[in-house]
Amino acid sequence: MNEELDPDEVDSAIASWSGFIYQGKVALYHLLKLLCEDENSPRYDLQLDSLEDFAIRNGGDTLTLHQVKAVNSKYYSKFKRHFEKLAAKKVKYPCQTAYFHLAIKNEKTDIEIVSEHSTISLYQYSNENFYCGLNEINDLIDLQISFYLKRIGITQNDNANNRIVLLNALEGLIFNQVMYMHSQNQKENGLSINEAAFYGEIPFQKFINVLTSEPSHLMDENYYLFHTKQLFNIWCLEFFQDMQEAAEFHLNDIPVDMKPKLDNYLCQINELDDNELFEFIRNLIPHRKFKLESLSDFNSLNITSDEFQLSFFKGLSDLIPSSREIKDGLIWTSNDNSKNTLTAINNPQSQLSTVAKRIYVNVNETDFEVPYNTETLITSDIYAESLQEVWNNGFDIKDDEIDSNRNHITKWLNVSLKPLAEVKNNINEGTH
Repeated sequence: MNEELDPDEVDSAIASWSGFIYQGKVALYHLLKLLCEDENSPRYDLQLDSLEDFAIRNGGDTLTLHQVKAVNSKYYSKFKRHFEKLAAKKVKYPCQTAYFHLAIKNEKTDIEIVSEHSTISLYQYSNENFYCGLNEINDLIDLQISFYLKRIGITQNDNANNRIVLLNALEGLIFNQVMYMHSQNQKENGLSINEAAFYGEIPFQKFINVLTSEPSHLMDENYYLFHTKQLFNIWCLEFFQDMQEAAEFHLNDIPVDMKPKLDNYLCQINELDDNELFEFIRNLIPHRKFKLESLSDFNSLNITSDEFQLSFFKGLSDLIPSSREIKDGLIWTSNDNSKNTLTAINNPQSQLSTVAKRIYVNVNETDFEVPYNTETLITSDIYAESLQEVWNNGFDIKDDEIDSNRNHITKWLNVSLKPLAEVKNNINEGTH
């Protein structure tokens, strides 16, 4: 039965759904499973964050509703009201099945949960588990891509490297749709966020088109733009989940403003264009020994999640919101009126000399400017009163070597490196 639904009556969370990576991956997994198993699926559409976290639709009919919770908690009490909410959605928006997706194993079995919430179903993955974490979902998606390529006879593309490219391109379709919804909401005469989410369905055929493409043809600048932003979203989600786990272990609550604050920063990152994202990254990693000239260069680096989680995202979490947006340069002013900016420098104090030398090499070889004319680069652990002091004492740089680059190098001489723990209170008590 074709449903008559008013999109203005359907509340979307897409305006704050900047940490959408896990939900998007779960939606992609389910979509690929349908393509492998349901011969009618090429006619279906994927709807994001409208009727539910995602829904499968066909010609205006809702086939399935899916609520996804990226919550690292085993306790039933954490989910009880969400189970009830999904059951109510199934009544409001009739469908064949309403699925609930768990990220980790619950203390209650699937039988126990469904016996108390008989109108919904716990989603079971291909590994027979009724849960799937962020660290597992990619492997399951990879298997479904492989199954589909075999099913349609494109076995020449069924290797690990090609499947990674296909995965990123498929996720890019979801990412671009989310960004489209945001852009529509921001236009003067654009759709409301509820309308954009409700009408912004992605036909399954678009995913089929990617799966049947030559992988090498998909690796353009848009591919690298999405993949770089995806890394930031994954690192942020992992950081937030770690904070949730730590709070639950210590029987504490995370600060109520943490997720909205991180969501806001992530939304800003997601909206950066190629050049803005490129400059933003350069300023975060002045200590990395390389010449970063494009986003593809960044994707080829061995960047670890700890560099960004334990330094950059930890800083975003602990500091008061910056009054400047990311595209304009994140600056915090401490109570002594000095300017500070965050980095992803996560090295221990014992590596100070190495970090300082790498900064010097980058500055000397690439004309790298001081990020946002700051006075302090915030690190996770490293302290240096000034780079000049380390450069003079830590390794052999002659005075005439600095003099020959005086106009450029001089700007860096008095820049200090300070741990987040040391500057946090001065910033949070100062102006921003």
